[in-house]
Amino acid sequence: MFVLDRNGQPLQPTRPAMARKLLASGRAVVHHHTPLVIRLKDRDASTCRVPGVETSIDPGSQHTGIAVFCTGGGIRTGLFALQLDHRGARIRDRLARRACYRRRRRSANLRYRAPRRAGRLRRDLLRGGPGQGMRAARRRPAWAGVRPQASRTRSAPP
Repeated sequence: MFVLDRNGQPLQPTRPAMARKLLASGRAVVHHHTPLVIRLKDRDASTCRVPGVETSIDPGSQHTGIAVFCTGGGIRTGLFALQLDHRGARIRDRLARRACYRRRRRSANLRYRAPRRAGRLRRDLLRGGPGQGMRAARRRPAWAGVRPQASRTRSAPP
């Protein structure tokens, strides 16, 4: 974990267990959450001996590795390592998924009912062809959507 003094100057990084103890005892407060950086309340950088700390960055196409280490006696000792995952692949996948949803909405037949004209008869079928008039409609069954009209016969005047 990264450590700062009371003025915000960097100190030697510490282990997570020691950072938890410092936070629980009240000697430190959280300065930054990601990555976790604590700030000591009772230390000053001028009173502390801070050995040299080096940082190494390994950039990659999908991940970036960051390591903090110190060198003592020709031996490099790792103090902290983290891996940053790039969001590029996730963003690309989500955009492609959204495009698929959009393409599906535009191309699919999403009507929840049949079109209005599907149950209607065309006029020429209703008439039974040219010149047939309502005679053909009277011959159609009731389930075809056409009800035969009552025949109008003229009664002779008395």
